[in-house]
Amino acid sequence: MKASSPLIIIGGHGFIGSCFAARAIAAGREVHRVGRRVAENAGVRDWHWGEGEALVRAVAGRAPVIVDLAYSTVPSTSFGDPVGDFTANLGAVIHHLQFATSVEAAAFLYVSSGGTVYGDAVCLPLTEDSPTRPISPYGITKLAGEHYTLMHHRLGLPVMIARPSNIYGPGQIARAGQGLVAAAFAAARSRSMITVFGDGSQRRDYLYIDDFCSALDALLEHGENGATYNVGSGVGVSTTQLMALIDAIVAKEGHRLRITHANARPFDVNANILDSSRIAAATHWRASTELIEGLERSWNWTLGR
Repeated sequence: MKASSPLIIIGGHGFIGSCFAARAIAAGREVHRVGRRVAENAGVRDWHWGEGEALVRAVAGRAPVIVDLAYSTVPSTSFGDPVGDFTANLGAVIHHLQFATSVEAAAFLYVSSGGTVYGDAVCLPLTEDSPTRPISPYGITKLAGEHYTLMHHRLGLPVMIARPSNIYGPGQIARAGQGLVAAAFAAARSRSMITVFGDGSQRRDYLYIDDFCSALDALLEHGENGATYNVGSGVGVSTTQLMALIDAIVAKEGHRLRITHANARPFDVNANILDSSRIAAATHWRASTELIEGLERSWNWTLGR
């Protein structure tokens, strides 16, 4: 990625987008964020969705680099409203790809989902060549977005696809259906209940936000055009183990994690652990933040310190 290329982050106001934008600004990059709201931020130009033509003029002839993080649903909301998930997300991906083509982007990095596109794992860890059989509308539309991205690659657009595992860390706001770590810490602070779906044996691959942002940088710098990359820690942690770690952290401040159980949800897979050897071979990137360290930083952020 050329340092002189403008960086456009679509969906740049969310958890990942805000972190990645701050990282790029600190590195001296010209950053443009596109989203549903516009705010005054030092070092970044914010654009509303409806300002596409103005953004085209702003980056015309300068081969921008585009990272597409935009998505308006999570697995639980997609299952409750699959038509809404399809309408809100897949058409947007196509528009983003058409925009990238119109500005002759130097790179288009589509952020998919390593947590949902594979569905129930045949074997672990999951590689990029593992079967993709998503069991939620969210995973289905993410996978369809990948196929549209690769179609545009065949038409000449330089693209890459990142499939991240479960991203967590400071800045993540607890919301329904996504962000178990953030939800658990928020519940502990407010002394309310956290709901665990299923018996707690489900295993997930948790990746710290800074590690994922560094992976995006690595892919834009050294990733192969047209390639798909898993981005995860490669470590499987059960929900029961995660809750125990979080409870031990919050107990130091006099809090406890109060857990209630509910039936397993039909869109949750039993295990999801990613093999990230492809990105390691291409870019030398590896996750560097231990889970306990990342959890402690997340708790400190939740406490406002």
